[in-house]
Amino acid sequence: MGIFFYTPSFIHAQSAKQYISYGDEAMRKGDCYNAAIYFKQGLRKFEFNLEMEYKYAEALRGYNDYKNAADAYKKVVQDDVTHEYPMAIFWYGTMLHYLGKYEAAIAQFKKFQTRYKEKGYYRDKAQQEVESCSWATVNARDTTQLKIIHLPEGVNTSYSETNPFEDPNGHLLYSSLRDQSTNKKKPKFLARIYQSDSAYMSSKIFVIPGTDLSQHIANGAYSPDMKRFYFTVCEAAEENKSLLRCDIYISYVKHDTLIDAKKLDENINYKGATSTQPNIGINEKGEEILYFVSDRPGGYGKTDIWMSKILKDSGYQDPVNLGAQINTEDEEFSPFYDSHKHKLYFASNWHYGFGGLDIFETEIKHGEWSIPRNLGHAVNSSQNDFYFYESADRSKNYFASNRKGSFYIKSETCCNDIWMYETGTKIEVPKRVDTSEVKITASVKVDTPETKTPASMQMDTPVTRITAEVRIDSSEIKNTIAVNVGTPTNTIAEVKREAAFVPPSTALVSHADTPRVLIDKTITRIKQLLPVTLYFHNDEPECCNLEDTTTLNYIYTYQQYWNLLDKYKKEFDKGLAADQKTAADQAVFNLFTDKVEKGFRDLVQFSAQLVDLLQSGQKIEITIQGYCSPLNYSEYNIKLGYRRIASLRNYFYHYRSGILMPYIDSGKLVLKNESLGKERAAKNVSDNREDTRNSVYNPAAAVERKVEIISVEIK
Repeated sequence: MGIFFYTPSFIHAQSAKQYISYGDEAMRKGDCYNAAIYFKQGLRKFEFNLEMEYKYAEALRGYNDYKNAADAYKKVVQDDVTHEYPMAIFWYGTMLHYLGKYEAAIAQFKKFQTRYKEKGYYRDKAQQEVESCSWATVNARDTTQLKIIHLPEGVNTSYSETNPFEDPNGHLLYSSLRDQSTNKKKPKFLARIYQSDSAYMSSKIFVIPGTDLSQHIANGAYSPDMKRFYFTVCEAAEENKSLLRCDIYISYVKHDTLIDAKKLDENINYKGATSTQPNIGINEKGEEILYFVSDRPGGYGKTDIWMSKILKDSGYQDPVNLGAQINTEDEEFSPFYDSHKHKLYFASNWHYGFGGLDIFETEIKHGEWSIPRNLGHAVNSSQNDFYFYESADRSKNYFASNRKGSFYIKSETCCNDIWMYETGTKIEVPKRVDTSEVKITASVKVDTPETKTPASMQMDTPVTRITAEVRIDSSEIKNTIAVNVGTPTNTIAEVKREAAFVPPSTALVSHADTPRVLIDKTITRIKQLLPVTLYFHNDEPECCNLEDTTTLNYIYTYQQYWNLLDKYKKEFDKGLAADQKTAADQAVFNLFTDKVEKGFRDLVQFSAQLVDLLQSGQKIEITIQGYCSPLNYSEYNIKLGYRRIASLRNYFYHYRSGILMPYIDSGKLVLKNESLGKERAAKNVSDNREDTRNSVYNPAAAVERKVEIISVEIK
C-alpha cells in the first residue's frame, strides 16, 4: 500500500513537468489532498500553466473542496481560449451547484452544451443539471422548518461517519474509518461499525465474530425481527489494488448473540462486482426483501438499487433491478425500506435535487414504484445527503451529510457526519435483551479521536463513479462507504447503459392524504409561473411543411435554438456601426437568456409542480396556445403553430420517462391547444422574407415565435 499520509512541504523541482509528475502520481494513488498541494506549489512558480491549473481543480474536487475547486475551474474556463479543457466548464457548473449557486451553475451548463457535442452521459447530465438547478431555484425557498441536529463528538469526528442504524435495544450504530493500529507511527485505517451510548457521548467498536479484522467492515443492518445481521466486507479489487470490492455478509443471532458470519451466495454477490449497503424490509404481502446497491451488469448507470426476495429456506431469489423510475444514469445509494409505511428511501445525484446526493422517497403499490419525491430543503442541502434511517420508535430520523457544520480539517465540505431530526411522533417498542453485554459479541472500547486530526488523515467523499465502500491508497483513505473509482482526468468517457431489466410501466399514483395546505401552496406556485412562454427558431420545428404535428420534443428544439445564439448576434448586427453592434448583441443575448432560457426553466418548474398536483389527486386542464411571426401566409402559420404545440405535448408525454402518461390516459390531465397563427403578432414586426435581419433575427420578431401555457384549471 505504500506509506500513508506523507505531506510534501516543498518540492525542489526544476520544471512544471516535475510538479505535474508528482501530482499525477499522488492522484493515481487516490491521494487527492497531497496532489492538490503539489499542483498548488507548482502554480506558485508556473502561474499560467493551464494543465497544472486544471489538475489542481480536479484534485480539489477529489476531496470535496467545492469552494476552492470552483475558483480553480473558473480560472481554467477563463484562460482556456483554445477550448482544450471542455470538462472544466462542466465541473465548474457542478461545483456551483454543490455550493447552492443555481443561477450561475445553469449558465455554465448551458455553455458546456454549446461546446460539447458528444452524445452520452455528459450531455445527458448537463441537461439534467439545467433542469435540476431550475427546480432547485424554486424549491430552495421552501420555508418548512425542521431542527436538524449535528450529533456530538462521541459519534462524529473529523473522519467520515455514515450508515446510521439501531441495534435491538435502540443504541445507535454507524460506520466510520479510523486508525486501528497500536503503532501511531504506522497508522492502519480500517472501516468498522461503531456503537454509541444512548446519549451519543462515546462509542465503541462493534466486532462481529468470525470476521477477518484485517478487512474493512461497514454498512450494518438488522433484519426486522432482529434475528439476522447483514453487513459488508471489502477487499482489494483484482484489477486495481488501490480500490476495494465489497460483498454482503450475514451473521445470525442465536440466543441473543451473533454467531460466525458468512458471505451470501453469488446470486447476491455477483462475481467481480460490488454488492453493498444491505437493508431488509417487509412488503405489503409480508415478504422479506433484501435491498442493496451494486454496479453489477444490467443496471442503468453507475450504481443501482436492486432487490431480492428472501426465501423461507434462507435462500435468495435472483436480484431484480428496481427499474428506471428509481435508477438512473448516475448514482443511486443507501436504500432504507420503511416496513410500516411501505416506503423506500434512497439517495441519488440524478433526480431533481439541491446538489450532490439528495434523499428521496418512493412507495410501491400494485407492483409499481411511485415517482421519487425529494424530501425537501429542510432535510437536503446542496452537498451530499444520504443514508436515511428511521428509528424503531419512529421518533428520530438519521442521515449522513457533508454539509457545512460537519467536522473537518481539509475543507468544510470534505467529510460526512451523522445528523438527526425529531419527527414529533413516537410508538412503543418491545424491550429486548441488551446484546451489547453478551460475552460472545465483542465490543472493544476505543478513544474517540480528537477533532484536530492531522490534515493528511482527513477522509474524502465520492466525487465521480462510486462502486465500492472504502478506498485505500498509498497515502489517503476515502469515504467509509463509497469510493471514487478512477482518478479524475480530462478524459471524457461515455457511460454505457446495459439494461437487462425491462422496467414496469409507470403507475398512476395518487396521494389522497396530501394535506390541503400543501395542495393550495402548489396551486399557488404553479399559477405564479403563468404564462409559461416557450420560444422557437423561425419555421421550427420541422421547417417548411403543412403538417400540423411533429415527433420532435420541445427539449430538442430548445437546444437547437440555443445553439444559434452566435448566429443571431452575427446576423442582427450586420451593417451596424461598432457602437450599435454592442447594443444589438446585447439585445440578442437578452432574448436568449431572459426569454428562451427563462421559458425552458419555467417549464421545468411547472412540470414538477404539475406532478405534485396530480399525485395529490387533482384533475387538471391545461390550455396551450401557439403563435408565429407574420413571415408566412395564414394557413402555413396555423399549421406551424400546431407543430409547436405538438412539440410541447411531446415534452409532456416523455417527461421523466413518461410519468404523466397515466394521468393523460385516464383523463386526470387534459391538454387543450389552439393555434393563433400570426393573428396576434405585433403589427410593427417585419414580414419581409428578403430582410431576414429584421424578420428572422431581430429579437422583436423572435418573441412572436412561441407557445404559451396560458391557464391551469383545477377540476
